[in-house]
Formats: sequence, structure tokens, C-alpha cells
Amino acid sequence: MTTKTAQCNLTRWFKSLYRGSCELREIRGGRGSRIEVSLQDGVGYTINKLRGGGYQISDTKGGVWPLQVRDQGSMISFIWSDRVLSVTPEQAPRSGSSLGQLINGLLSP
Repeated sequence: MTTKTAQCNLTRWFKSLYRGSCELREIRGGRGSRIEVSLQDGVGYTINKLRGGGYQISDTKGGVWPLQVRDQGSMISFIWSDRVLSVTPEQAPRSGSSLGQLINGLLSP
């Protein structure tokens, strides 16, 4: 399991719900690879890559949504329903890959 710290900004209809530190954890197991995002306020999300190539996000309350992923180089945005979660790593990937490429790699089978 790999854990990375980042800065996260969660908005709903352009209104800020959360801005601060978060952790991204890579989980590999029987259900495939996924990324868990934990915000410091206790809210958590799980991001899965679907077999067809798309993504989905789920929350701790059991909600599941199709997910759009926008790679913006040093930041990545996860967009679903009426929310946007923007994630900026505290340390850039050493390989020179963007955060989006890193996340895509983590979620590859």
C-alpha cells in the first residue's frame, strides 16, 4: 500500500466544502487496484478504474457515480454529480509523470 499526501479542494456547485490536506492510498487486492482519498474532516472516497476504461467514485455512505478525470499536469480534478475534487500532490512525482499519469498507472490492472 502506497500513501501520498496532497492538498485537496472539494466543491459542490462552485461552493467550497473542503480545502486542506488529504491522503491518497493505493490499495491492490482481490477487487483490483483502487485509490482511497481521505480528507482531514473524515470524508472519504474510493476511485476505481472500470474494465471499459472509465472511472467511478464511491463515498463512505454507499453512493456510486461515474467519474470524469481531468489531468491538469500538477493537479488532477475528479468530477462527478455536482462535485469536483481537485488534488495537488505535496511532492511532484519523481518520474516526471503528471499526477494523472501516476493515478492512471496506479489503477491499471
